[in-house]
Amino acid sequence: MGWVEETFKAGQSPFGWLSSAERLQAAAEIILEREEAGAPAYFGALEAARREAVEKSYPSKDKTGVAEVSCEPPNYLPAQLLYAFALENVFKGIMVANDPTLANETKLSSELKSHELDRLAAKAGFALSSEEQVLLRTLSEIAIWAGRYPVASRLVDHTSPPMSDPHDLLNFGRQHPTLRLVFRKANATLASKIPHETARFGAVVALPSEPRATRPS
Repeated sequence: MGWVEETFKAGQSPFGWLSSAERLQAAAEIILEREEAGAPAYFGALEAARREAVEKSYPSKDKTGVAEVSCEPPNYLPAQLLYAFALENVFKGIMVANDPTLANETKLSSELKSHELDRLAAKAGFALSSEEQVLLRTLSEIAIWAGRYPVASRLVDHTSPPMSDPHDLLNFGRQHPTLRLVFRKANATLASKIPHETARFGAVVALPSEPRATRPS
């Protein structure tokens, strides 16, 4: 096995999956911090629009009132997408830690080619509560299409509740505490399976064919 194959296989190590997960989660939190700061304004505008709609419904013939919400909802989907990818990396890292033969020098194991987080958690032996299972199934939909595309690949997936409003998939951010808790637990589980401290910075590899560097005189 050459160094290229060795590098490819080494990249599938539990630490490789852990590092990728932590980078994705850190980026997600930057987005969430910004969007959560604007959430009160949105919910205030939403409540004002509800009151206005009720007032408009009284004199209308069909007793229907419509009022525009004068504020955009928090844009949580990109952060939720990154969290879905982060958890995917964590569960795959746990799977490789549990079964090192999943790491291959020429291709990624078919066991690792999935975005279905609840099934990956089960394969990793990571226990989930019923609430967490529902959360991960929802995150899987975000990873597969809702966080990336305007529509699903099939009408039935796009229109089934609550898919009609992707912003409501995690109840407008109310499930974020559970999301963070699942990631912390899964991340700690994976970290505990890495037997020694691994450098978290890059490395430079000198190949035999490279000339020796000389310092200027």
